[in-house]
Amino acid sequence: MALQVEEKTLGPQGFLSLRKKDVSFHDLQGLISNTYITVLEIIKEQQGVEVTGKVCHLLHSLAEDTVDVEILVPVSQKANGKDNLQYTELPGGKVASTVVKGPYDNVFATYHSLREWASSQGKTPAGPLKTIFLKSPLDTHDENSWETEIQIPI
Repeated sequence: MALQVEEKTLGPQGFLSLRKKDVSFHDLQGLISNTYITVLEIIKEQQGVEVTGKVCHLLHSLAEDTVDVEILVPVSQKANGKDNLQYTELPGGKVASTVVKGPYDNVFATYHSLREWASSQGKTPAGPLKTIFLKSPLDTHDENSWETEIQIPI
């Protein structure tokens, strides 16, 4: 099936984030879940701060079996971090985006395909791949129902 890519412009968005290097693919899902739970605990203590969207991550680098990843939980306003979590803001801008349905094996293959698409269109990636978990294990255990959006800034 051909890659369905949409170009869109995103506004700036604030996140509580956690960056970890050399995370194995096997440990990534647990890291995402634990980070989300920690963010929920942190924002309970901060008046007016709410989660405003789905958990996502930036892939700063991708090796054969590990990643340098930054887990991002979108929040409604600047929030105080705790431990290794900190507030960060992504500036927004133009991205190429595609949605993958099903198990995460499909997602990893799509990272390469989206980069190839950008190159074939004469677009230079302007930052790390962003993965947004639209429907994830946090929502359902049926991996065939999972939906993951992958964006690359262009």
